[in-house]
Amino acid sequence: MISGLPRELVFLILQFLDEENFKETRHRLESESGLFCNIKYVEELVTKGDWDELEKYLSPFVQVDDNRFSVKILFEIRKQKYLEALDTKDRAKAVDILNKDLKVFKTFNEDLFKDMTLLLTMGNFRLIFKYEIVDSEHTLRRARPFGISEEVWDAATGANEHTFEGHDAPVYSVCPHRKGHIQFIFSTSIDGKIKAWLYDDMGAMLDYDAPGYTCTRMAYSKDGLRLFTCGFSKDRESYLVEWNDSEGIVKRTYYGLGKQFAGVVQFDTTKKLLAAGDEFSIKFWDMDNKHLLTSTNAEGGLPASPCIRFNKGGILLAVSTSDKGIKILGNTEGVRIIRSNDDRRKMPDVRSRNPDDMEVSGVWRPKEITEPSQLRSIRLPDNMLSVRILKLMYANCGTSILALAYNAVHKLWKWERTNQNIAGNATTSALPHLWQPSSGILMTNDIRDANLDDTISCLALSKNSSYVLSASGGRVSLFNLATFKTMTRFGRPPPSATCIVFNPHDNNIIAIGMSDASIHIYNVRVDKLLEKLTGHENSVTGLAFSMDKNILVSSGSDAQICVWETDTWERHTHKLLQTPPGRTTNPNSETRVQFNPDQTRVLVIHETQIVISDPFKLDFLMQWIPRHGSGAITDAVYSCDGKSIYVTIDDGSVNVLNAKYLRLKCRISPSSYIPTTSRVCPHAIAAHPFDPNQVALGLSDGGVYVIEPLESDKKWGSDPDVSLGLGSS
Repeated sequence: MISGLPRELVFLILQFLDEENFKETRHRLESESGLFCNIKYVEELVTKGDWDELEKYLSPFVQVDDNRFSVKILFEIRKQKYLEALDTKDRAKAVDILNKDLKVFKTFNEDLFKDMTLLLTMGNFRLIFKYEIVDSEHTLRRARPFGISEEVWDAATGANEHTFEGHDAPVYSVCPHRKGHIQFIFSTSIDGKIKAWLYDDMGAMLDYDAPGYTCTRMAYSKDGLRLFTCGFSKDRESYLVEWNDSEGIVKRTYYGLGKQFAGVVQFDTTKKLLAAGDEFSIKFWDMDNKHLLTSTNAEGGLPASPCIRFNKGGILLAVSTSDKGIKILGNTEGVRIIRSNDDRRKMPDVRSRNPDDMEVSGVWRPKEITEPSQLRSIRLPDNMLSVRILKLMYANCGTSILALAYNAVHKLWKWERTNQNIAGNATTSALPHLWQPSSGILMTNDIRDANLDDTISCLALSKNSSYVLSASGGRVSLFNLATFKTMTRFGRPPPSATCIVFNPHDNNIIAIGMSDASIHIYNVRVDKLLEKLTGHENSVTGLAFSMDKNILVSSGSDAQICVWETDTWERHTHKLLQTPPGRTTNPNSETRVQFNPDQTRVLVIHETQIVISDPFKLDFLMQWIPRHGSGAITDAVYSCDGKSIYVTIDDGSVNVLNAKYLRLKCRISPSSYIPTTSRVCPHAIAAHPFDPNQVALGLSDGGVYVIEPLESDKKWGSDPDVSLGLGSS
């Protein structure tokens, strides 16, 4: 029956099952239809070792007589079942698997089947045999047996002190270390196994797997307190992680490394920095932040994966070059020491490169962009009525922009896929088109009971960008973004909805801030109010779910911030944001909240200030106030990498802040992107989901602009050197 269904209908059903979180039914339909193989689900089954379910799921996609790739896949699955039966000493099950599942491979290689049979009589068989498929033929072969060990030598006498045996594959790297009076050594093998040994010849005391299950390098931070590994997976994806070295679990994964084709990336540490040679450059991370801090190509001449090494103090960095030379990079202190040692010798390769302490000349100032020639910008085409843009967001795939205007009408712009823009990503180098379905209908909110002048509009997009929740003072509308059709409307005012957010773990559940100061937790699929939260004094104008902390942060028009526990929906804590001295505030202004990508900080957006807060205690950690005379803050947003915060002001400017220190690094004047002398300002701002330097601006005249830095600049200004007290707002 499934085979007779049209492909398009099957994919629509799969999409529905995914959105409704019917995982088991979805995977069954994927398999039985034979139209879509869910690789993520396959990876989950492999990770769990559910070989029977894996083979059943893959059966419509791979057969033994298909091709050599199918042979390889099925052999690996059945081999694992066989070896696990031998591991558990279940000979009866092993014999059954051998005769029923593995015997089919006898036609490809009879010697192999004999060797597999011999395993029934052996003890520690995993140290002896390993099998793999030969890609060039429909055959199987046995790899060479491994004899793996590590040896420790006395450097003074040359005598062998210890031999450690236990790896199943060749040892790739070692990392000796000391904790207090205890000395031990970590070792890694090419199959991704990490072991730790004491100098007692009693075997490994720890044994765990590195991400990627292949070659890995290890290093401690310079203070000896934190352990890191760097390696790559079988598909050449690089990883850099921090470990809990006593429990064998990954604490943090760092992002920013590219694919590797020349071996494991060389990396090194200081007390608080990680550095890696990757993609013809040196990349840096703050150990406490998973996102890339900065990078440098050291003025060129580096190989694809340069070797690097910090000196003992971490102020100098040696880097290998393509012409078999070495460049020395240093922070300000490193440069000063070298020059003081020998003022007569010039060292042209020494530069201030440490991102913690940039060498600057003169006084640092934020970059000022005042001319159209200093950036890239486009105004999105629009043949509809132009009225003030109130809400703005990118689709999660980064290929379209959705806006909600003052008149309750939604507008959707899409970029075309071209040879120059294969993915169809939002860009200033090509104009999108204002999209409408063939029916010509508009997505328009219910405004029968609304006074638009007193309304706080709200807009939310589902995780897969298929559905839109929106309100403009009337009932809340649920739209299908592919057809613009209204799926349902609910919640007739009063009270009216003032902000909406999807639960990231279940898009059927939403939180709605209301004009009566309550928060409704609502199940859209079954049209049911689950909880009503009370604790605010005024309209709730901001909501943000944490992805991993089980909390909901809310904000009210009176600048009160609340934290709710999503397990019990009890209010955990609350705090009032104080107006800065000398500033006035509108009692009906919107206060909004947003988590940073790490979920470790909350951005509080108020017309008088930007505040960074701890999400649990609501400790206000940092504050940024616009300069006097510039006007009120209209909106703000984190960049996708969490390194920048974009703030729009009603004088028309866009202010780019360093998110770590809340220091202004670039001010974009309206004269650089708005070709008019009339007073126009951005009311809404949205950050591209993948490009940290692209934002969209929704203006008071109904226009929507996308702006990016020049290709030669690559980013909006440079970060101030706060260690020298430089940089101000």
